[in-house]
Amino acid sequence: MIMKGKVDSILGGFLDRNKDYAVELYINNAVADSSIGRIFVTSDRIYNADGKKFIIEWNKDENYDVRYNNFSIPYGEVMACYEEVEKEDKLKITETAVIILKNGMEFGFQCVGMQI
Repeated sequence: MIMKGKVDSILGGFLDRNKDYAVELYINNAVADSSIGRIFVTSDRIYNADGKKFIIEWNKDENYDVRYNNFSIPYGEVMACYEEVEKEDKLKITETAVIILKNGMEFGFQCVGMQI
C-alpha cells in the first residue's frame, strides 16, 4: 500500500523530529476550508501502525484537562499526505505534516520552534 508508506514516513518522521515537543493537531474541513477543532498532543506520545491505521497515543494529565488521548488515521481513507516547512525569519520555524482523508477531513500536525 503506497499511502501507508507515505503516511508512516511523513507523519512518523515529523513525530520523531519533534519528539521532545508537544504538537498541535488542527482538524479542518478541507472542502469548506473551515476549522473544526484543535487537539494538544503532549510530548509523551507514542505512535505505531497495525497495517490498517496509524495510531498516536499520549497520557492524560493529572487533572484530566486532556480529554482525548488516542488518535488514529485509517490508511485506506487517506487521499493525500505531505509536509510543509515555513521559516518566517532566521529563528522561527513552523513544521506541519498534513493528512487529507477522502471525506474531506484534513489533519494538520504542527510544531513551532526556534532555530538556534
